[in-house]
Amino acid sequence: MTLRLRDQLEGAIQVTVVGLIVVVAFVASHIQPWNYPGFRPMRTFVLLELGALAVTYLVVTRARLRPLPGALVTGAFTLLALLSAAWSPHAGLTMDRALGFAALVVAAAALALGVVDRPRVAGQLMLALLAATTLIAIVGLIELWNAYDGAVLPATKGQGARFNGIGQNPNQIPMLIAVTLPFALWALRESSGWVRAGAVGVVLLLVGSLVASGSRGAAIAAFAGCLAYLLAVATRRRRMLVLAGTTVLFVVAIAVMQLPQPAAENPDLYPEFGSTPKLGPLDLNGRLPLESEFGFPGENADPGKTRTLFFTSGRFQAWETAVEQGLDRPIAGYGFGTEDETFVDRSYLFVSEAVENSFIGVFLQLGAVGVALLLLALALPLAAWLRIRSELGPERREYAAACAGAVVAGIVLAVPQSYLTSVGSPPTAAFWIAFFLLAGLVTRRSAACA
Repeated sequence: MTLRLRDQLEGAIQVTVVGLIVVVAFVASHIQPWNYPGFRPMRTFVLLELGALAVTYLVVTRARLRPLPGALVTGAFTLLALLSAAWSPHAGLTMDRALGFAALVVAAAALALGVVDRPRVAGQLMLALLAATTLIAIVGLIELWNAYDGAVLPATKGQGARFNGIGQNPNQIPMLIAVTLPFALWALRESSGWVRAGAVGVVLLLVGSLVASGSRGAAIAAFAGCLAYLLAVATRRRRMLVLAGTTVLFVVAIAVMQLPQPAAENPDLYPEFGSTPKLGPLDLNGRLPLESEFGFPGENADPGKTRTLFFTSGRFQAWETAVEQGLDRPIAGYGFGTEDETFVDRSYLFVSEAVENSFIGVFLQLGAVGVALLLLALALPLAAWLRIRSELGPERREYAAACAGAVVAGIVLAVPQSYLTSVGSPPTAAFWIAFFLLAGLVTRRSAACA
């Protein structure tokens, strides 16, 4: 009876993981009917359901509570996030978002504890994350067939057309793809026959969606994660070949991203773009409009800012501004979840409510203490993996390498994107589940590692 219940729980957890990733992506979308309002409360329900199933699985399997690399520090970071409601100017918002993050951490940590003695469960969860990403990519193609204008961001003077899928912007779904692409390579390596053919199709779908989006940060993160995985599983003699081959494919992908050409004229999507309405006598934008800020080319001038691989879209200016704001509260920040409330974008080139850097965003929210805890937490499972990966059994070694690739991709992605602490962002749950799976896989069992 226990074995049957265990198998049923494992299946339910897989389905719930798929549901969580898909529902979060749909809620984050701006395209109907994928952003159905009923999905928003469902997102919270599915997250809590995953946590409940994971804890139940630990009870049924009588899993031992073991210290996981990075878990204690992640817990301290989460506790700081909850406590920051005490000094946050938006206490309700901070508590709400901190509780959501805490629920994700608890669920992912419980899954990791279940993986310590049963590494095959890690494989099931990796497949679930990959299946969810694949489903979202397929829905993006459906949207492309159904409504081209919604699925593709039109070309402007500064950049060519970019594939959007169901994302709120062309970077959103590629971020999820970058984190889970190492799992696709793992599935490809481990499969054979018709299953391998399907895995090839998944890899092509995900890579094609990522390249068509033109998301440079996601492409670089995917390259880093896949390279980390492939180098980990390759023999010493083949590592140079893997490095060269992966680098060539990355360069080709970047070159293909440059193929869509900018338009001669900007599309007339926003007729009032370039003019700032006066909302009242005390409105700051009326006195100092964004047209007067950094990077504005002049009313009738050509911006001359064609988007290239090294064009930062105003990120450096935004990061500098955010750091200056954070230095006003350098120790513990303004409160968890307040990045979009705290950050003031005054750069004409930069268009975002967030800083678009997870670490600077955490500095705004939780100060230097929060950044130190986050960096330490992220480093510990990777350090543990590097230390003992040669001692792991073949199955566990493969799983750990794929999860390490996903974690590396997620960390690289955190530099140009603010997502690590935002449960409502499509890649966030996938990253933290992969992070804790890696911690569980490199945790030593009472017997020899297998």
